[in-house]
Amino acid sequence: MAAVDVSMPPAEIVGKGADVEMIEVAPAPAPRATPDLYAKMKSLQRQLEFLEIQEEYIKDEMHNLKRELVRAKEEVKRIQSVPLVIGQ
Repeated sequence: MAAVDVSMPPAEIVGKGADVEMIEVAPAPAPRATPDLYAKMKSLQRQLEFLEIQEEYIKDEMHNLKRELVRAKEEVKRIQSVPLVIGQ
């Protein structure tokens, strides 16, 4: 293995530092959007769940109304099939 000669820079370069200006930077504020986004997501999830339940109720009601319509049409046909007797 070869030996590597490492030397320190001269003392006037190490001790100086006047050529580098240090600027104080305030830390970035913590992202406040995260809790707001989470709350919005949960709100939208609840709304979606409500709409899905509402959709199921509407589908059931549509099914019941279609059956009721068929029965009503049958009843109308049954009533129309009886001849109307005039004068009684």
